Amino acid sequence: MSRTELRWEDYPEALKVPQVAELMQIGTNQAYELCRRENFPAVKFGRQYRVSKTLLKDWFECQARGII
Repeated sequence: MSRTELRWEDYPEALKVPQVAELMQIGTNQAYELCRRENFPAVKFGRQYRVSKTLLKDWFECQARGII
């Protein structure tokens, strides 16, 4: 049984942690660890994190270039 892959455009602008993990192809625990980093574009609402899809892409590109 094949799983339907979502495209970048299919994800909402405000991502939940499991969606971040899916997009980055990392584990959920690792995604939560990233959310707790100071330079990661996550916002905490009560006990939940949300990550801007646009800022996640910008953050990832900066990481790949070694800027941050």
